[in-house]
Amino acid sequence: MKNPSLEILNLSNYESKIILKETNISILNSLRRVMINEVPTFAIDLLFIEINSSVMHDEFLSHRLGLLPLFSNFAHEFRYTRECDCEQYCSKCSFKFSLDIYAEKFPQSIFSTDLNTIDKKENFFYQQINPIHYSSLKETLDQKPILIGKLGIGQRIKLVAIAKKGIGKEHAKWSPISVIKIKKI
Repeated sequence: MKNPSLEILNLSNYESKIILKETNISILNSLRRVMINEVPTFAIDLLFIEINSSVMHDEFLSHRLGLLPLFSNFAHEFRYTRECDCEQYCSKCSFKFSLDIYAEKFPQSIFSTDLNTIDKKENFFYQQINPIHYSSLKETLDQKPILIGKLGIGQRIKLVAIAKKGIGKEHAKWSPISVIKIKKI
């Protein structure tokens, strides 16, 4: 085997393109596994559902919210729950969102933009953790929010969601990678 070489074509918050030459496919697979399993990210981990009169079961709603991608420039400032001194969650290891949607007169869709930050005064990083509403390099493109579900007339969902820091090895909801493409050159 010759000397491997690495060329970085693009690094951004949303996409990375690298060329790794003269290396075995097993090395590429190892890099892929590390990116999927070891990169810390945020995901909604706990839900406190007060009202759910929709057709979505609580478990389905929990799953949908858990898979919403969350972005923070300050993820390194938060502790993992397992390393925190608190009982279950606090402002040092977690972040709170609320959702309260009522379809009073007509059916209504629930989007990722409907999640509201709570405890803004308690948490310094409240402006820095947000659902990602797009998947593109160019932030100026059409930013369509992610559909969580739909409510019929008279249905309501009211809940508090707790986002925590984790890694993909613990659960797939903390996996930061959606697609990895390997192309043999």
